[in-house]
Amino acid sequence: MKLKLPSRCSSRALALALVVLCSFAPLSAATPPPRVAEAFSLELRRVPLDHQGPQVIDLTLKLTYVAGIGDKEYPDFEALKTEILTFLKDYPNETDYIEVVNRKLCLALLARHAPVTSVSIDLRTYPTMTITYDHTSHCVATR
Repeated sequence: MKLKLPSRCSSRALALALVVLCSFAPLSAATPPPRVAEAFSLELRRVPLDHQGPQVIDLTLKLTYVAGIGDKEYPDFEALKTEILTFLKDYPNETDYIEVVNRKLCLALLARHAPVTSVSIDLRTYPTMTITYDHTSHCVATR
């Protein structure tokens, strides 16, 4: 396409003409495919926990998946829930702070689920008779 501009064309008009022409240019074969980033979140609310005495917790889990995860590779969320509750119920060290429990849970989930690139857990503990305020442990484990 040949574009004929007046001899006294301003630089602004020239720039506008180039933008218009370029917007009609076909996409090249080198256009990269779209990227997809996937994550999954799960919330467990008001879970009773016997750790350093009776507790009640909320747990928010976020899993980030590898790029191009296969259709059959997604972890089953019911199995994840059971895995988390079993881990917390069977946790062996009663004296560990909740931050330590959270870190070990993050690392266990990351080790167990290969198509997961990161595990993020917020573990919120409700007030008790001795600790009169909420507190939250946040942990992220990545590969």
